[in-house]
Amino acid sequence: MKFYYKDLELEIPANIYYPREDSMLMLDILEKTDLRGLKVLDMGTGSGILAVAAAKKGALVLAVDIDKNAVEIAWKNAAANNTVIRYRCSDLFEKISERFDLIIFNAPYLPADDTRIQELPQWYGGPNGREIIERFLRSAKDFLTEHGKILLLISTITGEKEVKNILDKEGFGWVAIKREKIPWEELVVIAARINI
Repeated sequence: MKFYYKDLELEIPANIYYPREDSMLMLDILEKTDLRGLKVLDMGTGSGILAVAAAKKGALVLAVDIDKNAVEIAWKNAAANNTVIRYRCSDLFEKISERFDLIIFNAPYLPADDTRIQELPQWYGGPNGREIIERFLRSAKDFLTEHGKILLLISTITGEKEVKNILDKEGFGWVAIKREKIPWEELVVIAARINI
C-alpha cells in the first residue's frame, strides 16, 4: 500500500506498521528541528518514514528494526526517496556500538497478551505496554553523545506517569514537548537527556 507525506512516497506492505497519528506527531517535531549533521538513530524504524524525513533534513541516519522485513522495506523507501541511510537488523541496541546526538523511538506502546504481541509486535509493548520502553531506556544512555537526547513517543494508555518514573529511575531529565488527543488516547512525545 502506498503512503504519501508531503514530498515523500513510501511503499508499506500489510505486515509493516502503517504511519498513523503517532508517526505524524513525530514527523511534525522532526520538521521543526535542525538536524543538519546530527547523528540520528531511528529505533524501530518500521516503514522508515522517520529515518527518511530526518535524512532529508541533513541528518546522518542509522535506522534499526528487529524485523528484517521492516529493514528491507525501509531501505527500499529510503532509496525511492533519494536518501542515504544506514540500516541494521537489531533487537533494540543489541547490534549498535556507536553514539548518537538524537535517538527517536515511536515505541510499540499498547498493552497486550503474548498471543497479540506475537501477531502484531509493531503495535504491542508487552503486557502493560511498557516492557519494550523500559528495556530501551535502561540501555539508551550508553548510546547518546554528551549532549544527546531522546525523542520518545508514548500513549496515555501506556501509563504516562509510569514511563516518567522509569525515566527518573534511569537518570534522565525529561519534558513532555508535544501532545495530541485522539479519540481513544492522548499521544505524548517526551524529550529526555541524561541528567549531568
